[in-house]
Amino acid sequence: MAEYWIKLYHEILNDPKMATLPDRLWRRATELFLLAGKYDNDGHLPETKQIAWELHMTTAKLDLDLRQIAMTGIIHQEEGGWYVENFSKRQGPSPVKERVKQFREREKKQKYYENVTEMKRGVTQIQITDTDIDTDIDIDVEATPAKPFRLFMDAFINATHLPESRINPQRALDAIDEMTKAGVTVEDMTRAIDALMNKGGYSISGPWSVINASCIQMTQRLRPAKPAAKENSMMSYEEFEKIAHEAIHGKQ
Repeated sequence: MAEYWIKLYHEILNDPKMATLPDRLWRRATELFLLAGKYDNDGHLPETKQIAWELHMTTAKLDLDLRQIAMTGIIHQEEGGWYVENFSKRQGPSPVKERVKQFREREKKQKYYENVTEMKRGVTQIQITDTDIDTDIDIDVEATPAKPFRLFMDAFINATHLPESRINPQRALDAIDEMTKAGVTVEDMTRAIDALMNKGGYSISGPWSVINASCIQMTQRLRPAKPAAKENSMMSYEEFEKIAHEAIHGKQ
């Protein structure tokens, strides 16, 4: 194994053994993983004095940390010293099936981001302010199929200031598809975000967080306008029906 890096799996973030450790011991356990990789001895750590010297601490404090970490089963003590559990197994080559799975996942992600890049070519300009929603859009007609996702995504990022790299792309795609099918517009969504974040104090993690609020904004936008009262006369039912129809469907 290379002496300058180790595998550190994503699942460590949700590992119940690591989760029970306070921040200080979480860091100490990670340092032990690195030392096990540095000394490349199938998970066996050097003697306690050497570990203490490497980590710039006293042997007394280190001994206490080691015993606390050992209670989780991450490390254990043998006759010859301390040992990181399952280190060799975790650092060894991935099984063929796992490598194929990882390759397919990388290929899927690459294809998705290539599609997103193509989508971006369809939109050359979009400007959205925090309070008054003004859009100035110049769209390539040939890119029409990509238009809804990119427009909604750019508007969402501008309104929430969340980095796109932190947003699950498939969930975002599904949420935006659901909103567009319901008739939600970019303006409906940005008003919903303003209502949730700036007025309601809610946190937003992605477009899926604002589906219901966006639909409410759409409903309010489509609500028939109140009929204007005529001077000295009552509005007929036909006149009111015409105003309501135009408010929902636009003038024919």
